[in-house]
Amino acid sequence: QLSGGQQQRVSIARALMNGGEIILADEPTGALDSKSGAMVMQILQDLHHEGHTIILVTHDKDVAGYANRIIELKDGRIINDTRRADQIIEKDTSVKINKNRFAQFKDQLIESFKMSVSAILAHKMRSLLTMLGIIIGITSVVCVVAIGNGSQQKILSNINSLGTNTMDIYNGTGFGDRRANRTKNLTVQDADILAKQHYIESVTPNSTLNGTLTYGSQAVSAQVRGVGDQFFNVKGLTLKQGKAFNAQAVADNAQV
Repeated sequence: QLSGGQQQRVSIARALMNGGEIILADEPTGALDSKSGAMVMQILQDLHHEGHTIILVTHDKDVAGYANRIIELKDGRIINDTRRADQIIEKDTSVKINKNRFAQFKDQLIESFKMSVSAILAHKMRSLLTMLGIIIGITSVVCVVAIGNGSQQKILSNINSLGTNTMDIYNGTGFGDRRANRTKNLTVQDADILAKQHYIESVTPNSTLNGTLTYGSQAVSAQVRGVGDQFFNVKGLTLKQGKAFNAQAVADNAQV
């Protein structure tokens, strides 16, 4: 949709994007009307005044008249080389800062934002699907991370509830001893002796038996555990209702 003159100016802008010091222009006014051609030449003159070197190839003597040095070629040979010494512009090597870096960054950011908004509005359906995919992806990642962290905290809380400084002592010579169940070396008196040690906080004997419980005409399979009064403290258990039995209840075999 651009005219020829607009396309030529875009080509010049494209050549300047990489910061080139030398511009090669081959027939820059070719196929342009006189007004557009004069505008392009004015741009090249402005760039020359800013310090750029312009090398221009043309068959138009009027266009060549803009140059400070004119080299005429014929059949691959130089037939004339003229220089206009009074029009030579020395390149200014001093550093010129038109805008500070913050202002340039702000302008680039604003321009990028405007282009992004324009692209989104121009392709609404594509933008909507892209946003939907991003939302689903982020939500999935957040859910997976949340579930993983929640499970980890739950497992850690269960481990902590068992007590990190709790030690279980069993019959037998070691883990996996097949004769452990037939060995009855541990007694309640052993637990009482351990409880007297200054580095022991709580001690409880523990004896487990599987059997059948009968009440009236009902019978169920259950596990019965015999423990001491400090069992709840060892396991870190608290009662929501009622109260735990104490040492006196154990001594009296109280039905509590």
